[in-house]
Amino acid sequence: MTDSELKLLLEKQELLLRRLLELSQRQFAESDAIALEELLKQKDSYFDELQKLDPLREKWHKKYNRPLRAGRTKT
Repeated sequence: MTDSELKLLLEKQELLLRRLLELSQRQFAESDAIALEELLKQKDSYFDELQKLDPLREKWHKKYNRPLRAGRTKT
């Protein structure tokens, strides 16, 4: 897995986390039981996708033995 592949992986993770946050906010406002059930199913689906990303990140860390950084530092 290359750096660009890791970047795509992290972007996917960020997207899923944003969607989960949005669904969680909607969950508290939802009063319809059927709509709430669908919302929870969608959240479960996103959690499943997130769990699939973890082994890929671990594989990258083991292969390159480098920690993730939030941004690049200028030298």
